[in-house]
Amino acid sequence: MKTKKDARWKVLVVAFVLIFAGFAAMMVTPTVLAEESPEVTTEPAEDVTPHTAVLNMSFTMGDIEEVTVWFEYNYTGEDPEIPVGEAVYTVDDEVTTHSHLLDDLVPETEYDFVAVLQYYDEEEEEDVTLQGNIETFMTGEIVEEPTVSTEPAEDITPYSATLNMAYTLGDAGQATVQFLGNETGETLEKLTESVVYEDGEHEYVFDDLAPWTEYEYQAVLEYVDSDGETVTLMGDVLDFTTGSEVTIDGPEEAYIDEDVTFEAVVIGEIDEYSWSIVNIFGDEVDSGEDDTLTTVFEDSGMHTITVEVVDVNGIEDDDMVTIDVFAEVTLTVVDDETDDPVEGADVGLDYVVPVDPEEDPLHFSDYDYTGADGQVIFSVDVPVFEDGLGDEIYGQYSAGHTDYVRESGEFTGTSYEIRLTPRTEWTVEVGPIVEVIDPADDPFPVPEAEVTLTWNDQEMVTETGSDGIASFAVDFNPDTDETEFDAQIWHEDYLMNHTSFVGSSSFAYRIAEGYYFPEILLEEHFTFEIGPVVDEDGDPIDRVQVTIMYDEYYAEDETLPDGIAVFNTRDIFVNPYDEGVDATFYHEDYMTKEAHVFPDEEVVLLPRVAVTVGPVVDQEGEPVSGATVTLVAEEWQESEDTDADGNAVFYPPFDPEGVTFTYTISHWDLEEDVTGTFTGTSSGEIEIEIEEDEPVDEPISTAVLAGVGIIIIIIIVIIVVMMMRKKPVEAEEEEELFEEEDLFEEEEEDLFEEEEDLFEEEEEDLFEEEEEDLFEEEEEDLFEEEEEDLFEEEEEEL
Repeated sequence: MKTKKDARWKVLVVAFVLIFAGFAAMMVTPTVLAEESPEVTTEPAEDVTPHTAVLNMSFTMGDIEEVTVWFEYNYTGEDPEIPVGEAVYTVDDEVTTHSHLLDDLVPETEYDFVAVLQYYDEEEEEDVTLQGNIETFMTGEIVEEPTVSTEPAEDITPYSATLNMAYTLGDAGQATVQFLGNETGETLEKLTESVVYEDGEHEYVFDDLAPWTEYEYQAVLEYVDSDGETVTLMGDVLDFTTGSEVTIDGPEEAYIDEDVTFEAVVIGEIDEYSWSIVNIFGDEVDSGEDDTLTTVFEDSGMHTITVEVVDVNGIEDDDMVTIDVFAEVTLTVVDDETDDPVEGADVGLDYVVPVDPEEDPLHFSDYDYTGADGQVIFSVDVPVFEDGLGDEIYGQYSAGHTDYVRESGEFTGTSYEIRLTPRTEWTVEVGPIVEVIDPADDPFPVPEAEVTLTWNDQEMVTETGSDGIASFAVDFNPDTDETEFDAQIWHEDYLMNHTSFVGSSSFAYRIAEGYYFPEILLEEHFTFEIGPVVDEDGDPIDRVQVTIMYDEYYAEDETLPDGIAVFNTRDIFVNPYDEGVDATFYHEDYMTKEAHVFPDEEVVLLPRVAVTVGPVVDQEGEPVSGATVTLVAEEWQESEDTDADGNAVFYPPFDPEGVTFTYTISHWDLEEDVTGTFTGTSSGEIEIEIEEDEPVDEPISTAVLAGVGIIIIIIIVIIVVMMMRKKPVEAEEEEELFEEEDLFEEEEEDLFEEEEDLFEEEEEDLFEEEEEDLFEEEEEDLFEEEEEDLFEEEEEEL
């Protein structure tokens, strides 16, 4: 007889199959290995002497990015806990060994030391410290004792000297050497000390000394003997005398033709003097060999005075000073008509001295007003000569007064007379500014046109009147002057125009066939065409972006299918048929072109040329796709990804021949971007080192955890489904099944009781067999039908 447990068995079989599938998926998932931990080994000590030893270690970093290493040492029998030689290394350092010189050791003594490595465990969030094995070494015995000797001082100056010593270490291995020193008669004090590890010489610059003073000094060596005692060895006491000091005493300023004396102030005893005076051009203008030097300056400007001395001990010293030598430049301003002095005139003086064409020139400028005598005196400290300023040096003046016309010019020497002309009202006229449509018509004046008049460094702006003339008031007579004027005319309804002239007016007419034409004409705005823009075959190019420029004005447009772009002169205020315009032609499929063009001029664009970066390959020579390549040339820059062949193709808007490109390659498996340069259209093959992902050995891999998680979810789903189905479906069907079983059992009992008296014991087996067959047949039909429906529904939901 089958029960409801038989149906559940099938459900459990399905669940087992799903669980087995989860484990199978888990088993085929690649296992990620855990991080490889660092290791450290203590290596034997080397170069052991009575006082020193070199400690060594080797280590590996595993998968750790950064480690800290050091040594710990102590006497044998004590814990090696004294830290020395700490250092930090990263994977980029590619270092696997570390050493440290241990000094100040006791001779004939045994020491233990151990290598230590520490790193930070990110998973545990704590520092991990590893120790290597303990190594032992014995310091040596001192047999040959060290020596030291004081050597004569060298390079003696008034303020310093170099002290010297020689020494040997014997078997000590190391020692401390030092100098003692002070003024003669004073107690010697320690000047400096150093630790040395091999025989040799030692020197020290004894400075901040007083000139012409005697000093004493002594060499000292200390070492630790085999008993651990400090032994001090002293060299002889030697002396030296510092050199004599010289300084120059004299004025900081002087004037031309004035006697000036410079004195050498000395501390000590001088045997030789040598003076030199050099002007601003580097030319020597005076010299001497006494303790003083008296000179008369003939040139203005900066001068350098130098004195060099040798004292009685043969020690040299020098000093140098500079002095500004001034020239008095007198400018006198007079009335050009009456020769009377002009009081209150503003006078500007300007000197420029190009001493060296490759350097900035010396420059002097000053400004003052004339007195009652019409004079102004300037003190000039750049070169001025009585006989003229020459080709390289010149002076300029500018003088003006409210009642006189301003004058400016060049002069030579230290005095000059400036003659001013009494002021009169002068006018410069520009125009008339006219528009002419037909030569047979009279000119039509253009009012309110803006006229900018410039001359020398001056500028004035005004507008034309109803007669088309612009008038400017100036403070000089343009008819007797050679000043060139430039006039630019602008009006929003016309093209720009300009003219240059000399004199008081630009009003000049030309006569042609009985008609007169003014020089300055304004033309109304009109449209014009740039192009056609065509390719190499002469076919027009559509949608080329054309930008035209003239001065600060510009306009943009695109070519039509016929390759022509249409513009209006209102945008650039110039007649392009007369002067042409600067234009830029841009199209994504063609090289950008810049040219000075005229309307209706054919412009040919060349197709863009491909520039290939690559192929980019890994260390095994396989193409790398998906790498980002950034290509730069001057101000142009673009980025592309490499294709399946490892190539990144660019189309720059210029001719790449002869152009140097810089590329930068980035990839998610690159530790650092790869950069390089090439010239032309291809970089050629570029090999980059791709970092391969290595498996990580973890105590419980993420794949295992994922598989277990899948299995748990499957089991939870099965339980939930069975519980849900048990209440609405299984409970009801099982209840009906049990009711039918109870009814069948009642009928069975009645039948059995009626038959009990009729059959014998041997017939009972037959009856039970028939009864069992009957029960199983009825029960099996009913239970299997319900069980099959239930199992199919549960299996479908699962």
